[in-house]
Amino acid sequence: MQIKKLFIFTFLLSVFLTFSQENKETIESQINFIKQNIYLNEKEVIRLYSLKAETKVLFDLLNKIELTDENKKFVKNLIASFMSEGFVSASTYTKDDYPGKNDGMPFEWWKDEKYIKEHFKMD
Repeated sequence: MQIKKLFIFTFLLSVFLTFSQENKETIESQINFIKQNIYLNEKEVIRLYSLKAETKVLFDLLNKIELTDENKKFVKNLIASFMSEGFVSASTYTKDDYPGKNDGMPFEWWKDEKYIKEHFKMD
């Protein structure tokens, strides 16, 4: 059950959160931390440099979970999903194109804690 909650949490963050630009040192330290805990090939490392929001999510996730083989596999699968051709980074959303727009949701609703509490429930 815990891994399902982590998956939902991570998925929502990776898809909907937009993070401010981070400096090069921060992204490098985050990627180095991820590499210390999860094997990454060269293509994955390059991809993570271009996905600042998702890299931050992975970094935060790895700091919050026990690093069992099962959890490492889960994180590796998340990285694989970031590598997929159809993956859209959370940092690419605009006022004209964002998740929930067609459902009448406000832009950057994912940053509004009150909105999320009123409209979503996680068991």
